[in-house]
This record gives sequence, structure tokens and C-alpha cells, in this order.
Amino acid sequence: MLSATWANASNELRDEYGGDYMERLTKGAHYLMTTNAWDPVYVTQALQHAVSATRPRSQYLVGVDAKFILIPVKQLPSWLFERLAMLPFLLFSLPKPAMSGKNLA
Repeated sequence: MLSATWANASNELRDEYGGDYMERLTKGAHYLMTTNAWDPVYVTQALQHAVSATRPRSQYLVGVDAKFILIPVKQLPSWLFERLAMLPFLLFSLPKPAMSGKNLA
């Protein structure tokens, strides 16, 4: 779907983002999916607990890596934790347009 959208974009838009934008975007998405891949068993166990528990938790940490990294962070208020959790996606997942630092006027 993303490739089709990029293929239908105007030449002006493609020039604004840069010729290698789609390649950088694809590499970034692939990196996020491969480095953050977990064993699906952990997800299944968390889902089973959420469905069968009398008092399920509002959030579950899935995987050993999440438990070591996120337990100290989970001491923060929920609203702050959720904003911090989105930060890597906002900062690193999408490449910036090629002309973002240039004066467009």
C-alpha cells in the first residue's frame, strides 16, 4: 500500500522528500519489525491471563526484554509512560523529507 501511494505521488512531492525517501522508509520499518520481534508465546500467555484473570491488569509487559527495561519506567504515571513509549516511533521511525532543513520561501 505504501509503495502504491508513493508511486502515485506527484513528482514535486517526491522531489521534496528526496529520491531515496521510500528506500529509507522501508529500511526503517524493516529495522523496527526485526529488532523488536518477540516470541509469540509471550503474547499468547499475556492474552490468556488478560482473558481468564478475575482482575486483569490494564497493561502487560510482554517478553523478558520488556521486563528488564520497562519495570523501572513503569513507576512513572501512566500518561507520562505512554508518551515516553511513543517517543522512539516519533523520532526514529519516519525519515524526514529531504527539504525539511532548507528554506522553502
